[in-house]
Amino acid sequence: MLKPEAQRGLTLRLRRIEGQVRGLERMVTEPRLCVELLTQIAAVQSALKSVGDEILHYHVRRCVPESFSRRLRNKERERLEEMEKIFVQYCKEPASPESNAQDNSISKDFRNLVGDRKAS
Repeated sequence: MLKPEAQRGLTLRLRRIEGQVRGLERMVTEPRLCVELLTQIAAVQSALKSVGDEILHYHVRRCVPESFSRRLRNKERERLEEMEKIFVQYCKEPASPESNAQDNSISKDFRNLVGDRKAS
């Protein structure tokens, strides 16, 4: 479970994200470029992922060691720290096969559109 100081920090960040989402909602009702909307959506997604990452790191640093019934030896603590570093380095959201297929389809559509315009 999150300690009160971690809860406060995360709550503040989530409130900022909530404000971003409300701003995005207003943008949708206004005449805006799709690219502007997509930029804001990406910012919200990134902010939420950052909050999730922070909770994951907290879990590895605090919750996992506390779950052991005995004090961790230095070697065990080093392994947990190593695992956290691996999370930082490699735990980016992997591209799913479906999204790759969709990306390929989109780029084919784009190439076709560009090719069609060149021919015109």
